[in-house]
Amino acid sequence: MPFTSEISKKGMIFKIDGVKKLTSSNSDYELLNTRVAYPGTVYYSTLSSYSDSISLQFKNKGADLAFFHGLYDVSGMRKAYPLMGFEKLVLREELVAAGYRLNDATPQHIDDRDLFAYAAKQIPHDKPFFHVIITMNMHDPAKNNINPLFKGDADEGFFTNARITDDGIRAYVESLPAGTDVLIMGDHTPYFGPRSVHVPLILYRTGESTPMKSPDVSLTRCEASQYLRRVFDLPPVSSDIPVVEEMCR
Repeated sequence: MPFTSEISKKGMIFKIDGVKKLTSSNSDYELLNTRVAYPGTVYYSTLSSYSDSISLQFKNKGADLAFFHGLYDVSGMRKAYPLMGFEKLVLREELVAAGYRLNDATPQHIDDRDLFAYAAKQIPHDKPFFHVIITMNMHDPAKNNINPLFKGDADEGFFTNARITDDGIRAYVESLPAGTDVLIMGDHTPYFGPRSVHVPLILYRTGESTPMKSPDVSLTRCEASQYLRRVFDLPPVSSDIPVVEEMCR
């Protein structure tokens, strides 16, 4: 992923605990809500309030909120994201209606390249915005239309899909106004192949020419969420809990 690697060198990169907790959506839940998810619960399917969510805090600051995902609704996203302040939800059904084609993966979804292209068209240029974009291509290796750059490699399918995602990220990021903060996080470690206990979290500001210094620390998703609240001057979680760190133990 040449573009993602390039911006990771210009921004900050953190090592995040990458354990999967039942469902990928629990990773998003932890980062957006500064909470610890437990593996026995699908939070987006069960909760009815997300009053402390980072997204609601950005909405309170006047940001336009939109959510994009190339798959159909899983884990209760259509219910949960409006409760977290998102006015616009675009999933597989909306993208198909907009003329985008499903790929031949299982399950079928919109390629990340098209997903990011659509999201780029929704960037407002007269107000702040907060976009959440969930990628799909790297869940499984490609079986058809292998990129000629990787033809014959044992991991040709994985590399092909990684380049599709990277191309989408590049086009989206390059369409952003200077000074926009971009956050990229892997949701969990791989199902198969070489494993690490960590996934990367990249924080990059468009237009910055001086590389940021990355700290050599390992964080949980909840701790990373705390850090983001401080960086963006957002209120801490739950005023009735005096020490915010308590939420991440």
